[in-house]
Amino acid sequence: MKNTNRYAVSLMSGIAFLLLGSCSEKVSDDLGGAENETLDIWMQNNRPDIPKAEDGLYYKIYETEDSQDIDVEWRNWVSVTYTGQALNGYFPENGGRFTGDYYENFYPEIARELGTFSYFCHYVPYLTNNNELLQYTLTPGATKVLRQMQQGDSVEIFMTSQHAYGSGGYFSQLDGFEGNKELEGNRPVYMSMKLCEVIADPVKIDEEKTIAYAVDELGLQAQDSIAENLYLKLETELPGAAEIPLDTTVTIWYVAKFTDGFIFDTNIDSLARELHIYDEDEGSYTPFSITYDNGEADDIVDGLIEAVKHMRVGEKGTTVFSSSWGYGAAGDSNGKTLVQPYTPLVFEVEVIAPEAEE
Repeated sequence: MKNTNRYAVSLMSGIAFLLLGSCSEKVSDDLGGAENETLDIWMQNNRPDIPKAEDGLYYKIYETEDSQDIDVEWRNWVSVTYTGQALNGYFPENGGRFTGDYYENFYPEIARELGTFSYFCHYVPYLTNNNELLQYTLTPGATKVLRQMQQGDSVEIFMTSQHAYGSGGYFSQLDGFEGNKELEGNRPVYMSMKLCEVIADPVKIDEEKTIAYAVDELGLQAQDSIAENLYLKLETELPGAAEIPLDTTVTIWYVAKFTDGFIFDTNIDSLARELHIYDEDEGSYTPFSITYDNGEADDIVDGLIEAVKHMRVGEKGTTVFSSSWGYGAAGDSNGKTLVQPYTPLVFEVEVIAPEAEE
């Protein structure tokens, strides 16, 4: 629940693609001709349908029923889904499906097959910016290809390590998205990716999702915000109850989720166990304390702080707020669930009691 508007958050270091295991023993440490030639031979023997774009890079773009005439432009945000998998599991007689080792994956059904599925993981398209950050999250080769695609297109990419992860290799550190094997350095890779959406203004989309949730799910009007892009709907209203004064520690029960309903955190023991997100390391699940100092508080998202200020002891309510009150343009990868950039948050809250600071 830390507010990464105040704390640095590391973005994902790269998108995982697929390891060329079938010829990995033949590939030398020469990052030039030998690796390119090895990939050329493999492509001729296994995927002659994929055209060569340049040395070490092959790809083929496919239109889908979702394809639209929307190009990826500089500084657009894009959302993508993708997989990473060892090429030595490729069997043309199996419908062309790659069945070898993955080293990253964004699909829950595949994660279940791999045994890497996590109930903490929110399996939705990954959001990243089409500027200098893109080549670090999608690799330089995939970045080139993505800029040739349109919204809704899918693509298969084969590339040498020069266009991918070089000598460092790659292994996802995000629970649920990791594969069952680490990608070694100096290896050609394969990527299967879909460009789900091109987003020119993520702030606008963020705010629209916030308002839509307030109106459609909470039954509020767009003008009913208690602060800009922050809404609160009280389920239990107690006008005569004690207000929350300054210099107070207030305790709450909470349920944290995204606007699509995915619950990623709670301090309610029974709910955490029911959703399979109970964290043994957290110890006993107890009311969460917010300590106000002259009306301010640290170490939790600002939106929750602001919403609780408008509640009284004993009241229950639901608040929804845009990422400007949450994790902003950086998102948060420090918790068990990845919170992506420009993500509105929803909290169901019950205020238990305040205690005056000594």
